[in-house]
Amino acid sequence: MTQSTQPDSLPSMRILLPEPGVGDARATIAALVAFDDPERSASFGELTEPSFIRFPNGRPLRGSPLAQEIFGPIVDHRCACGLLASAAHDGEVCERCGVACLPAASRGERWGHVAVPFGFIHPALAPTIGVLLGCSAADVLAVARCEAWWTGDAVCYPAGTAPSAAGPRSAIWEIEPEESLTADPAERRLLEVNTALRRLGSLPAWAEEQYGAEESWFEAAARACGPAVIARALASLDAERRARFDAEHGAPPEALLLRRFPVPPPDLRPLEPRPGGIDQPGPDGIALGRLVARVNVARDYQGEDTSVPVLEVRRRVQVAAERAALAFAGVATDPDEAGIVSELGPMHGPPSIDPGYPVPEYRSQLAAVTGLAFVDDDTLLVDLPYATVRLALRSGRIRDVWRSARLRLLSTDTAGKYAFYAAPHADRACFAAIDLRSMTWLEQVPPQLGVVPALDASAPEVVLVNTSTLRAHPTGGWSDRFALSPCGRFTWATNIQRITGELELEPWWDGYGLEAPLALRDDGTLGPPDEDNDGADWDSSARALTLCGDRWKLVDAGYVFRGLQPILRLELTARAAAFDRAGRLAVATDHWVALVDLDEPRVLTRWSLRRLRRMLALPHRGMEVPFGALHAALCSYGTLPEVAAFDTATLAALDTAMFGGGVPMGEADAERVLACARGKRVPARLQRPRKAGPSNAY
Repeated sequence: MTQSTQPDSLPSMRILLPEPGVGDARATIAALVAFDDPERSASFGELTEPSFIRFPNGRPLRGSPLAQEIFGPIVDHRCACGLLASAAHDGEVCERCGVACLPAASRGERWGHVAVPFGFIHPALAPTIGVLLGCSAADVLAVARCEAWWTGDAVCYPAGTAPSAAGPRSAIWEIEPEESLTADPAERRLLEVNTALRRLGSLPAWAEEQYGAEESWFEAAARACGPAVIARALASLDAERRARFDAEHGAPPEALLLRRFPVPPPDLRPLEPRPGGIDQPGPDGIALGRLVARVNVARDYQGEDTSVPVLEVRRRVQVAAERAALAFAGVATDPDEAGIVSELGPMHGPPSIDPGYPVPEYRSQLAAVTGLAFVDDDTLLVDLPYATVRLALRSGRIRDVWRSARLRLLSTDTAGKYAFYAAPHADRACFAAIDLRSMTWLEQVPPQLGVVPALDASAPEVVLVNTSTLRAHPTGGWSDRFALSPCGRFTWATNIQRITGELELEPWWDGYGLEAPLALRDDGTLGPPDEDNDGADWDSSARALTLCGDRWKLVDAGYVFRGLQPILRLELTARAAAFDRAGRLAVATDHWVALVDLDEPRVLTRWSLRRLRRMLALPHRGMEVPFGALHAALCSYGTLPEVAAFDTATLAALDTAMFGGGVPMGEADAERVLACARGKRVPARLQRPRKAGPSNAY
């Protein structure tokens, strides 16, 4: 089988990557329209896979932005499977893998495409379309993105959403997250209309006059926006303008609605080297992957359906196509998208009673370790649900304890001056920072924080917030699996789609069937892995990340990895983990915290947390104290020694519902809490565990 020649190759294929408003408009139209025609297209295949490489072998996926069957082989005259592996087969296509036996230089010449089933408006063609329809390029793109309507002779914007410098706008029918959960179609339809009415403020006059009572204005408005509306408007131009455009460009005006997005060769969009020896896609590659992913979703929403989910899917495809076109043209785009927070929430200062989070169900959760962070080589921060402890690793001395209720410890800065927290249960991505020298909470987030992961309560996902630019980026799904490097510059998260200017890591393993030479056991010793133990607690194993030289060290799925190689298995339930700047690992369980040298490897030191947990948060054995009452007291004052300083009347007025429910603790429960707190004090230092290992007393 012989590879077919490229049909009607354009003189300069780079003209398919035009920058809007720059260059020869006639040449741009001719190039894009010719590429969109299946008979004249210079494409060698369609992209169907958004991911780039199959991990861990590093081979390009079929149909991906690096696919060999589309863009040519990686190795000179060698197909992907190796069946054709010499210059004697030049030009032949492998019947097994579909890759042509060509020189590797072909990856700098062969183009691909993304097939958009319902079409899209290219931003470089928007000015020409605007001239034909008598409106601006911004109006054309707003209609294509379902942010405005085409009424037949003009563009109509919803009330209060006219174009401005404020940034991208949401679609007119975007449903609030809590409202989209209803399953009843009739109720959902009513919510859609009511939501649109709230956004509009009033019924649009043009819809009422044109359709009256015969048809819902909402259905009329839904069919008056989107890329297909632009195509219909172009097709309805008068005969004179259509003939003039056809004679000038060799195609009818409706051909400006493209259905093939041009994808340049991989050599024009190479992977970018990142720290850790990993090559990652650049902004253009990331935008291309998102476009392919959204087109795959849109294939299930074809037809004339104008319901809200269908139009929202098409809107997302149009936005992704615009961003990919601008990225290939070298134009910087706004990293935010609709529905993602665009700025940080307020600083907390000292933690307050609001916002709250669910009351723990078990006693052990009152003092479970929630985070670790190194201040320097000998100082470690141990974060508990209501307080943070600064611990000297060599002596076990407790240097400071401060209240940090409702805040989750993220990291410290490289100089060891600040500790950074997130409020995962707040309404927005809120952050706090404490000065470790003066022990005062800051009013503004220092830019040294870098990029941090945090939960966004307004949408079911984790967002990565860059504190230097005050921008937030989505990770592409609900997950609490993330890690931050000690320097605060590199972030890893599962299901991640984009981290602008930072590192993107993917989980390269499935978590099972891995072999590590050593295991860290529940008694704190190192030894051969237990064959009868299938690994750690997969759901609660801690995550940590660091960069040592040119190799990553990563904790996930119950293993410690150096690069892709598992070097240690955690045969325990690790509540938290952290790397110091030398690559040593600190790991915390319910009973102890240990420092492990991974290079030798050996356990350097280990300290018991029993006494600390019992003194700070846990009630005396046998003492019946309601969880809600103890939880409210600890959220308000941090530790039991601090609770003991207040009187019964003050505690009795605390709200035990934690969500503004107005349920006071009462005097009886307040007396029980005070009895639990009396005599408690913060220990001066931690004790080393007994050799027999920790018991299950707590």
